[in-house]
Amino acid sequence: MAMRLQELHPSTVHYPIALLPVSLAADTLGLLTDNRSLLEVGRLTMPIAAASAAVAGILGLIAQEVVDTDEESAQMLATHRTLNLALIGVAGAMAIKRIGEKRPEPGYLALGAGGLAAMIYSAYLGGQMV
Repeated sequence: MAMRLQELHPSTVHYPIALLPVSLAADTLGLLTDNRSLLEVGRLTMPIAAASAAVAGILGLIAQEVVDTDEESAQMLATHRTLNLALIGVAGAMAIKRIGEKRPEPGYLALGAGGLAAMIYSAYLGGQMV
């Protein structure tokens, strides 16, 4: 049985869901312990998290075109999509900022924490729709 392109979205969302918290945790622990290796993990994983979010987002936009929705699930889908498009932008901006810095700033980590909270809610919505 051949897999369709729109069926790839659920499998790709796990990458940004895992990589964003790994990057933020590594940066936070790296700052608290002054550990350069952890700071480097945070610096290198954020661009991968952003890129994987973009791939998952593109596949999500493809998947939404083939889904039949009622009014309630259409609203859930719209919220899920809007949050994720915003998160792709935030993750992209964070990746650009972080790749050029040896140490993240507290505002960067606060933005990441807010993005993480939004991502958890959006993932919840995605699970509810499935």
